[in-house]
Amino acid sequence: MDAKTAKPESKRFPYAGTSLKLLTHEVATKLVATDRKDIKVTRWFDSAAGTVHLKWTLKGDTLDIDAGCSGLALCDARFTVEVPKHLTVTKDGHQALQGH
Repeated sequence: MDAKTAKPESKRFPYAGTSLKLLTHEVATKLVATDRKDIKVTRWFDSAAGTVHLKWTLKGDTLDIDAGCSGLALCDARFTVEVPKHLTVTKDGHQALQGH
């Protein structure tokens, strides 16, 4: 399985805060500061076996994203998260972007 060849899915989240906590559950995630006013998450996911679990939720100041599968599993996932340039972002507990 290779998520790079999967069809991307995107979801946008309105967000007015100045800081964001990003939880990735160790899924490959690229974080990009952009001129946008919302948060855009793009997910690539491919699976051939196993029980699939997909999550992308924003609760308060925490964006929780996950994609994978369990059991006898064959799957691959990756994300790109685009955030406004003014946001300070921690990714899995470590500062990843300093807003400006």
